[in-house]
Amino acid sequence: MFIPTVNQKQSLWSLLIISIIILAVVTSNIIVYNDDSPAFSSSRYKSSSTHGLRAIVTGLEHSCTTLVVRLLYNAPCVIGALETGFLLADQPNQIEAVQPWFKLNSASWTPGLNYRLTPVDVEAMKNATNFLDMYQILRQRSYLFNDLNDETYCEKPYEMIDKTPRYIYKLHFEKILEKTPNVPVIVTQKGYDKLKESWMKRNGNLTQQFYEETFDNFELMKKKFTNRILIVQEEDLMQSPKRVMLEVFHHVGLEWKDEYLQMVGLLKKVSNDTALVKRIKEWRFEAGKHSPDRKDAKQLNNTKQ
Repeated sequence: MFIPTVNQKQSLWSLLIISIIILAVVTSNIIVYNDDSPAFSSSRYKSSSTHGLRAIVTGLEHSCTTLVVRLLYNAPCVIGALETGFLLADQPNQIEAVQPWFKLNSASWTPGLNYRLTPVDVEAMKNATNFLDMYQILRQRSYLFNDLNDETYCEKPYEMIDKTPRYIYKLHFEKILEKTPNVPVIVTQKGYDKLKESWMKRNGNLTQQFYEETFDNFELMKKKFTNRILIVQEEDLMQSPKRVMLEVFHHVGLEWKDEYLQMVGLLKKVSNDTALVKRIKEWRFEAGKHSPDRKDAKQLNNTKQ
């Protein structure tokens, strides 16, 4: 039978005490998060910025930018319009000249997933000194960031995602990135032949020169603005939506759930708007469906012409 000496007993007690202290420290830092926990919202969704611009989504027209942003809108505490476009202006006081985006987001336009800005809202935004301050004003004033049926832990105004395909154009892309320092950017890309076909169906003409020029410039910007830009290939998105969107959500600091493919989160947010609920139910993801937004895209395309 083993009988420990006095020194061995002291060593064992010391080891036991140290183990208890380590266990206490480790367990004190373990927090179990769930969707209704304030700790969950503050750690994962609370913006570290004052402007609240969570991300930008861009890519040549008809390359699945709309599908990507609709899936992002399912996440709690973030939302945005069908398209925003305001960063195409040189200064905030010039946003009225950015058409058709200004018209699409005015209070006089058909109600839908837009900002419904009144003339008073617009004047306040035009007085901003820069675009990030302007977006903060937009968020404070638009119903879209204050009146949805979002999770109770979401702080108002909700954060914003700016989706505008034209931002990717070589003429604009670098300026957009400079106007929005440190904001994550998602760029969608569809193969040239398939995208050309999509443009032709909408009476558009996509040249290979313009396509290559756009993505050559994209590569330069990706190197210049390191760790800000994530590319999403349309073909990958259609074949593996869960894997691709998990990467997209991680890039912008949000949590992905497979149920978002059925628009569960977004339907909850707009549950008080019967007409919008009906439209969003048509947005549910279908494998192999390369243009899930034909009705909205057709309306938007006609407005831009």
